[in-house]
This record gives sequence, C-alpha cells and structure tokens, in this order.
Amino acid sequence: MKTKLFVLFFCGLFSNLNAQLKESYYLLSRMNYEFYEENKFEVIRTLKASEGNASNHYYSSWSYTTGVFTGNKTTYHLIADNWVGQIYPGDGLTIKLINVSTGREERLTSYPPSQYDVVPTYYPSNESRILQTTNGFLIFSFPYSLAKVQKDSFFYIKPPQASGKFYSHLIGRVFDKYLVACDTTHTSTAYFLEDFETINEPTFNKKINVVGAKLLDKIYYLQDSLYFISTNSGSGIARLTKDTFAVVHTMPARRETYSYRNSRLYFRTNYGDYLTGLAKQEYSKNLNTFLPEQKLLFGSHLSAIDALENYYATLKADTLMIYSFVKDSLIFKKKIQPPVDVRKIFIDPPYVYFEHFDKTVDIESEQSLPDKYSLSQNYPNPFNPETTISYKLPVASNVSLKVYDVLGREIATLVDEYRIAGSYNSQFSISNSALPSGIYIYRLLAGGISISNKMVLLK
Repeated sequence: MKTKLFVLFFCGLFSNLNAQLKESYYLLSRMNYEFYEENKFEVIRTLKASEGNASNHYYSSWSYTTGVFTGNKTTYHLIADNWVGQIYPGDGLTIKLINVSTGREERLTSYPPSQYDVVPTYYPSNESRILQTTNGFLIFSFPYSLAKVQKDSFFYIKPPQASGKFYSHLIGRVFDKYLVACDTTHTSTAYFLEDFETINEPTFNKKINVVGAKLLDKIYYLQDSLYFISTNSGSGIARLTKDTFAVVHTMPARRETYSYRNSRLYFRTNYGDYLTGLAKQEYSKNLNTFLPEQKLLFGSHLSAIDALENYYATLKADTLMIYSFVKDSLIFKKKIQPPVDVRKIFIDPPYVYFEHFDKTVDIESEQSLPDKYSLSQNYPNPFNPETTISYKLPVASNVSLKVYDVLGREIATLVDEYRIAGSYNSQFSISNSALPSGIYIYRLLAGGISISNKMVLLK
C-alpha cells in the first residue's frame, strides 16, 4: 500500500568539459484580485531555460506553464519541459501535472525523438484542453495524451495499442458523453463519443461523422439537436442526427472561441491592425441564429480564460481587466504595476497568474558528463525527515527512481520521465508521513540497468 508523501525534486545537470551555459529563470507569480493589494504578488514556481554549447554541440531546454486550474479545493499546474540539440538525442517534450499542495507530479506526455515519427501533426490545435466532468476534470495534452482527475485520484485514458488510434483533440461534451478527435494517420481524423465519467478506456464504438466542417475545435449545445461548432477555418451551427453532425448554417471564422454561457457566445475579435479583444454574439432561439457581434473589451495578446470558461482576463500595459461570462460584465479593472517582462497570464479564480522573467546567469562548468550509470548512497543516512539521492546518466534515458519498503511495496516515485545525460539529485522527504523507522530501498531503472541501495529512516 502506497503512503502519501511530500516529495521534493531538485535536479541539476552538469555539462561537458568547459561547457558554456546560459540559464534564464522565470517566475510564476499570482495575485488575488478579489482582495487586491497594490504590488502584492506571491511567487508560486520557478521555471528555467538553458542554452549553450558542450563539445561544440548546441543544446537548449526550457520550461513553461500551459495551464492552471482548481478542482475539489486542489490547485494543479500543467508544466511543459522541452529540449533540443545534439547533446540530447534530438528533440523532446514532457508535460507534467503538478498538485500544488502536495508537490506530486504526474507525467501526461513524454516523447523522446524516437517516438516523434508517430506523433500526429495533422490536427491544427496544439493547446492543452481542460473540461470539467461531473466529479473532476478531463485533461488533454498535445500531442496525444488524455487523463482524468477525480478527487485525489489520477487516471490515464489510453487507447488500446491495437486500435492504431491517437488522441489529437478533446472537443467538448455531447449530452453525457465527450467528443474526441483521433488521428489514425497523419492525414485523417475520426471522431468518437466516449463515456469518460465511469470508464477509463475508450471503446471507439460510437463514431461520429461530420458533414460540412473539418477539424473541430470546440462544440457547445444550443437547443434541441443543434450545436455551435468552431473549426480552424470557420464556425457554424450543426444538427446532430443519430451519428452525424451536419452544418446547417455557416458563420465567419473566429480567431478563438472562448466560451458559451447563457445563450451568449464569447470569442476573440479584431479591433484594427494587429489589435484584438473580447466580443460576444447573442443566440436567438426563436430565430435559430446568432445576432450581430458586440465588441466588449479591447485587450492584448496577454489574455486567458479559466478552465471552466467562466472568466476572461487580459493585461493591457499596466491595466488588468477581468470579464465574467456568467454575469456578462466587467468585474475588475485596475492598474496593478505587473511584474517585469510578463510572457503569459492565467486566470484561476480568485487568482490571476503571471509568468515573467526573473534573471539570466552565465555558467562555465568544468565537470564532464558521466561515463556510466551510477546510484550513490543517500546523504544523510540514517535520515529524518529528508535525504538526498544522487544518480548519473551517461546518455539520455527513460528514468525511474522509486522507494520501496523491505517487503517490496512501493512507497514513493521520485522520478518517472525522460532525462538527458548528466548528474542529478532527488530529495526524498517524509514530512507529514506516518512511515515507521526502518530500512528502505531505493531503485534506479535507466538504460536497461537496475541499481538499488538501502537507506535507514531513524525517527
């Protein structure tokens, strides 16, 4: 039986001999707009980007936030880690779901270069999508990862390998089912309705045909059998009959559809040369059409909607504006003196998050890459309440580092992801844990090698 632990991760990469490395740091900070205090921002997370040359080979890696949402009083962050360069074996991507309260990480997507040839590139939407379910959330992470969070439980929703299908988009809800797009090749897409409320594996039994539209992005129920659909090239009203969506009315293309609430469609619109903002269209059930567009708010490229699609936030210069789709009104507008060099914003009521630049550091390392896999003795040992476990990778590898009790029961997962060559430290903490004193085993699996060591918890 697994014991819930608070696990901290500290990972350091040491480059080749005389490597020149530049590291840039970004912060994810937040403010509570319901109880706003001037210039009061709370730093939640530090993100790092590295760039440099080692043995005449260029490489880089960078991390950034792709989503923030709260469910069942628990806040989650979606964090993407990218790497590219010759010191790495090609390019790679990992997207992690992090429980902010416990620090627990779940890997949603992890694609080393050897798997890139099967990544579906045909579907145009490459943004993470979060949909609320009856008792949790569905999370789609590009290119083809789908997962479900219910209370404190996490489930991967994987297509059977024999199906030959890959998720390419999570589109929306149709009655009590969810419409997903699946790529079977790099040039074709099929749509299926799935029941992800009660099962954790798709059946692909209910295929949905789409007539008059391609590559669906979002779908919202209007009335009777009518739905609003948006695509990469346009939008419109479609009628669902048995297993077919057929477009009955076309509309102009939207740059981005935000939400549909109380018969109002909210979307991004143009305000002139390269300027965008928020607009809406009322849906008339009597006329079965959308009324003319109404411009609501002149915003900026620093805009966001929350996971439940109830709020829109935009940062224009030093003015933060928040619009409620439920109330259909502007609920916050103030000059806030935001952090310097904001590159992204997120809204997760009552907080607005800002991802912004912190500092750049030039590093010259005289340490070399390891020549073999190794797992060091933890330090300190015995330990209480935390200890550091170090390991080395001579080449990039899929890495698993786990802690077990003497009966072989898994206690904690410290690392479970693809990592480049280098030396790493992982910190294991028993804070808020009822683990008894005794001997525990930590095991490294990487590159087909298994190495284990013992450590002693002494309370």
